[in-house]
Amino acid sequence: MLSFRRLRLDPGERRVWKDGEPVELTGIEFDIFYALARRPEHLFTREKFGEHAWKDNSICATKAVDVHIGHIRKKVEDNPGRPVFIITLRGTGYRFEDASA
Repeated sequence: MLSFRRLRLDPGERRVWKDGEPVELTGIEFDIFYALARRPEHLFTREKFGEHAWKDNSICATKAVDVHIGHIRKKVEDNPGRPVFIITLRGTGYRFEDASA
């Protein structure tokens, strides 16, 4: 179980809660979000996600990462346009931050 100020992730049950409320993520969304949350502040490149999730390093896979990150943000961020949990490092990738309540 990973617990943060506003989020809790249970990898065994593959479930996420924000502010005590369940958040419904697809399988790939959970995999991406859990990978980020397991290593807060660590930079994850799009290519690394492509290798992990799709077992290849194609342009299509890296673009798919961006799409999935967008879907996750819509589900966990208060304002997906100004994310506080999943931060974009322009041209590089993403990192997870334990946003304050």
